[in-house]
Amino acid sequence: KTVFPDSISLITKNKKEHLQRYRFTMDNLRYEWTEFISERFAQFFKKIVDKLHSLNKLVYFNNAWTCSPFEAYYRYGVDYRKLAKCGVDAMVFEDTGGSGTLLSYESLWVQVGEERRKFNQMRFRLTQMALKLATDIPIYNMTTLQDNEEQWNFIDNDFNEYRSMIARRSIAFLQNEKGGYEKGCQGSLYCLSDGLPKHVWDSIHQTESFFNIEKVLDEYGFTAVYVENFEKEADKLIKDKGYYSEACYYELIKSGLPITSMVKESNIDVVKGNLLAFTDMLDENSLQLLEKEQNKVIVEIGYKNRLNKKPTASFVCGELKINVYNTQKEV
Repeated sequence: KTVFPDSISLITKNKKEHLQRYRFTMDNLRYEWTEFISERFAQFFKKIVDKLHSLNKLVYFNNAWTCSPFEAYYRYGVDYRKLAKCGVDAMVFEDTGGSGTLLSYESLWVQVGEERRKFNQMRFRLTQMALKLATDIPIYNMTTLQDNEEQWNFIDNDFNEYRSMIARRSIAFLQNEKGGYEKGCQGSLYCLSDGLPKHVWDSIHQTESFFNIEKVLDEYGFTAVYVENFEKEADKLIKDKGYYSEACYYELIKSGLPITSMVKESNIDVVKGNLLAFTDMLDENSLQLLEKEQNKVIVEIGYKNRLNKKPTASFVCGELKINVYNTQKEV
C-alpha cells in the first residue's frame, strides 16, 4: 500500500509543495486518484439529481469533453456508469465530429483532410454505441447546427456534413443480450437552434425522416467487443501504457476496417456476425465464449495470444499480435 513520505506536504498553499504532492500522486497513485475522483463526481451528481427530481424535473448529463466512457474515466475521473446509477434520466452525446471538420485553419490552426473527416464520422459513431452499452440509459445526440462565436452554420456552410452527422447517428446499432439490434441513439437535440426559421426546421425534419432506420436488414463488417471492466484496463494503461481497446478500434476504423456494431463482452454468444476483440482485458468467461463461436470470422488483437485455438492467419503489428480465426463452414 503506497503512503505519502514525510517529505510530501498533504496540506499546503505553497505552489512548489503542491506540485511535489501532485507529481508523487500521478507517479504512484494515479489509478487510486482516478477512482477517488470518480466517486466524488458521482456523489456530487447524486445530490443534483435527487434535488431536481424532487422538483419534478428531468436530468440529462452531457458527455465529458465529448469523450467515450473509457476516455472520460481515464482522463478526467468521470465514470458514466456511476452517474447513470445516480438516477439521471438520459445522457447527451455531443457530436463534434462535424464541426471539427468544418472549422477553418484560422479557427483551429489545423488542416482537416478527407481521411480525418471519415475518421471523425466513424469514431463518434463507435463512441455513441459505447456510451449506450456503458450506461444503459437513453442517449440523445446533440447535433451541431451553428455557432454564434465563429459565425457559421451547417445549413448554409456545409449541408452535406450536417447530413452525415444525422446519418451516422441513425445507423449506429448495438447488439443486446437477446441477439437483437438496438439503436445507440434515442433521439436528438439541436445545438443553438433558437430562432431557426420554418424552412430550416422543415429541412431538418425531412433529413431526420430520410435517415430514420428502424430495423437492421442484413449484417456486414465486424461487431466490436466492448470491455465492461474498464477500471482494470485503466490500471493496466497507467502501468504499461500502450493501446487500450477503444484506441485500438479507432485505429482500425481509421484504416478502413468496417466496425458496424458493438456488443458487451458478456453477450458475445448472441452475435450472429463476425467478431472483433481486443482480448487483453477480457475475463476468462468471455474468452471461453469467443473460443466456442462458430460459423463466423473472429479477429483477436492484443499484446499476447489469449484464445486457446489455432488461428487461420496471424500477423504482427509492432508489439500487437493479430490472429484471424475463420470458423465459417465451407459450402
